Amino acid sequence: AKKPGGKFFNRQADRNCRYDRFNMGGGKIDAVMRCAAPQGSMSMSINGTYSTDSYSTHVSMNMEGAQKMTMKMRSEAHRVGECTPEDEARAEKDSGTKG
Repeated sequence: AKKPGGKFFNRQADRNCRYDRFNMGGGKIDAVMRCAAPQGSMSMSINGTYSTDSYSTHVSMNMEGAQKMTMKMRSEAHRVGECTPEDEARAEKDSGTKG
């Protein structure tokens, strides 16, 4: 968790997606990812800040191809306490991994 890689934001990264830039350190996040598919392409930029118990991000996504779409998102999260055993079991089931 000290220095996560690009899969931190895209756990099921498609082999057609690549990071042009991924920097996460010193409390700042700065990344650009591009994906190519037969029906078009997508670019996404992520910028934000994080600490030990919170994060805030701004995401901008542009899709080009048969259909064009632009989307902007903002998210904030704050730690509210320890996970319960039920929370951990649900997360493990959802991610398909243990630990």
